[in-house]
Amino acid sequence: MLTLFLIIDLITKYLSTELYEYMCQHIVGTEDRVKQIRLLNALRDNLSICGDRICITSGSFGEGLEMRGSDLDMMFVQRNIEVYDVKPRLNPNISYLFMNTDYDVKPGFTQLTLEYSNNQTIFDKCVQFGDTLYLSSTLWKQRSMVHIGNSAIKALAYNLLGIAFQLLGDTEAARKALSQSIELLPQSSLNPAVQRLFAWINCYFFIHLADSQNTRSK
Repeated sequence: MLTLFLIIDLITKYLSTELYEYMCQHIVGTEDRVKQIRLLNALRDNLSICGDRICITSGSFGEGLEMRGSDLDMMFVQRNIEVYDVKPRLNPNISYLFMNTDYDVKPGFTQLTLEYSNNQTIFDKCVQFGDTLYLSSTLWKQRSMVHIGNSAIKALAYNLLGIAFQLLGDTEAARKALSQSIELLPQSSLNPAVQRLFAWINCYFFIHLADSQNTRSK
């Protein structure tokens, strides 16, 4: 009986090792690959900071796991808005929302009431019931979709993606990402992807030409 348990234990350890190696090679990637993706996500997020708006790569890809068929989760943080349940010291440059979780709010949800703001954009994203202004998730989502639909922002995203692929050594994916960025925003004065792609092409051409000349001389 003891021998049987030992055999089962050995089989379990073997299967665990094989599963880990398979996931590293075909699903998740190696430990170094996961670290690279995390580092590139941090780099891209830092480059994407625009004023009071911060973009953070979330979900499995944010953790460095490049899963097949997985979607890309992005979290946006507004540094000029603060949500509170205990009233803080007032900063005139910050919009303040009070988190209401009273009995009339469904479990797992909250109502955000606007307490103070000098930003008209915040008022435009609120709906009024009685004397109280509530932040509208529908209006906020519409605002976010406008940002996502902006071709300049999409071009920047593809440019950063191209840089990430270059650092990973995936030249074909980098070329496609930079080309997509240029297609969305072809003006070289506004899109650094134009200069990056053409500099890369010229570098590749001269290296290929030098290799050809060396081959002929031999």
